[in-house]
Amino acid sequence: MSENHELNPSEMTTPANESQPEAQVTPGAQTDAQSKTKDKAKVKAKKTASKNAGETKVVKPSKNALTPQDRLKLLAAVSDLPFIHRTPKSQDYMRDVMLTVLDFHMQAEVVGKAINYFRDRVQSDHGIHTHDDLTRILATYPDTQQGNVDASLFLWNNRHWQRTHLLRGLLAFFSSIGVTDQEELRCWARHAAFDKDFHGKVKGLGLAVFQWLLIRMGVPAVKPDVWVINFAQRITGKRLADKVLVDLFHEIAPLVGQSMTNIDMTIWAFERMRLSTDDLPGLRPVWWRQVWQQLQEWIKADEAFRDGQWNVTLDALPRLRYDASGIRMSGGMIWAGETEPVETLVTLMQSGWRERFRLILTVNRDAPDGGVNAELKTCLAATGWVVSDTGLFQATLDMDVELFMPPSSSVAALMEDAGKVGGNVMRKLKTFLALTEKPVL
Repeated sequence: MSENHELNPSEMTTPANESQPEAQVTPGAQTDAQSKTKDKAKVKAKKTASKNAGETKVVKPSKNALTPQDRLKLLAAVSDLPFIHRTPKSQDYMRDVMLTVLDFHMQAEVVGKAINYFRDRVQSDHGIHTHDDLTRILATYPDTQQGNVDASLFLWNNRHWQRTHLLRGLLAFFSSIGVTDQEELRCWARHAAFDKDFHGKVKGLGLAVFQWLLIRMGVPAVKPDVWVINFAQRITGKRLADKVLVDLFHEIAPLVGQSMTNIDMTIWAFERMRLSTDDLPGLRPVWWRQVWQQLQEWIKADEAFRDGQWNVTLDALPRLRYDASGIRMSGGMIWAGETEPVETLVTLMQSGWRERFRLILTVNRDAPDGGVNAELKTCLAATGWVVSDTGLFQATLDMDVELFMPPSSSVAALMEDAGKVGGNVMRKLKTFLALTEKPVL
């Protein structure tokens, strides 16, 4: 209250040293008032006690807690993946040590450039081939921000000084447990557990880094990186903790008959290509059936092919979703100078999903006696064909088509595209046959 504030009469109180006249209350009235107050208090206490006695405390589950339905959905999604069967096993200690401190939260191109710079410009020129060599080089730079910037420029030609600091810590940790070469690192990895053997050992290196190191050492594992996290979140709608993800995929792996590393490698590639959101694999078999039917009709109607007794087959529909597969056309073909038809196989194939479903047209047959003449090779090359005639003749043509099936498409657009590609294939084959001078019997 400020000194100038004037009190209203209602705000004024009697000074402490001045007494007020006592209220005149009869003894009976005073007893009734006290009794009512006590009774109200007792009733309220009884109600509270009764409420608390019958009350069951409900603990709300975390919004990110996994339900049985979440586990089932994730299991189904993993089971549907087109698995990569590859187990990376590194043989280079220097590379693995550096990947451990570089290959997380950093673009793959930046990591690759750093590793290649060290290998091509630093390692041999400065004799850095062992754990001790690298430790000795780092010791020539002070463990300060500027010192680590200078060391990073020397090793990787970049200024990622914090990664250099991590490298010092990792080398020191490995030294403390007797790991100084690739075989010792691999042996340690086979028996290592994150909580016991890595957690907190090098500040800044966590579970995802540890799991990725295990994978490179040939130990089955899933690393909870951004790709695995996003995959699980898209399926369950929940952001799961790293440890929960690792444990969950450990349960799923034997159920789908795949190693954890196969699952990890597949999710990494699958998510990076955005196949889960930008492609509808079930439409690829539909597209291929349309092309197959059109090629059958054209071959029956075209004289050049009809007399060659051509047969057109389509690979099994499930394979067309993700695998290298497509259409095979077989029949007789005679080139200039030949008297008998030569069995020829023409294939129109998509590459596997990791190669982005590139569409390739290929002609295979025995090479003519004396090989393919230079003029024909030149003519074929001019129209885009790549020719090989060592033992067998093979001509390959990239159709410049990637068979992604975007969700934004339509049935009409799908049919139209199949018709265009089918027609283009027939034109390419007829041009090819015309260049051999005598197409088909």
